[in-house]
Amino acid sequence: MSETNNRVRISFTVDMDEVPARVAELVRQYEDPHAEIERSLVGAVTELTSTQPNYRTAWESIDEARKRMMRLDLILQDCQEILNDFQSVLLGQNALAEPVEEQHTVEAND
Repeated sequence: MSETNNRVRISFTVDMDEVPARVAELVRQYEDPHAEIERSLVGAVTELTSTQPNYRTAWESIDEARKRMMRLDLILQDCQEILNDFQSVLLGQNALAEPVEEQHTVEAND
């Protein structure tokens, strides 16, 4: 795993009907790192509870889990942003296709 924190945003265009499947692909790609995070944490706990713990190894395992969680969080945040934009476009299209009638409420004063 690289120690660099440089991040780059890559964008590309897909058809509207492809968006949900593409987001699902992104999420699916990061199912396995969840297992890797768990392994790192189990490794840290195992190391810390051993009769001769290696604190450096435990620290490294925790650090590795944190880095994986940060990357996972960034991907999930991107997925949420994509879905938010997608939903906004869908709502905008529906607003153009089906005009919404304005409703006014009149309060009676006694």
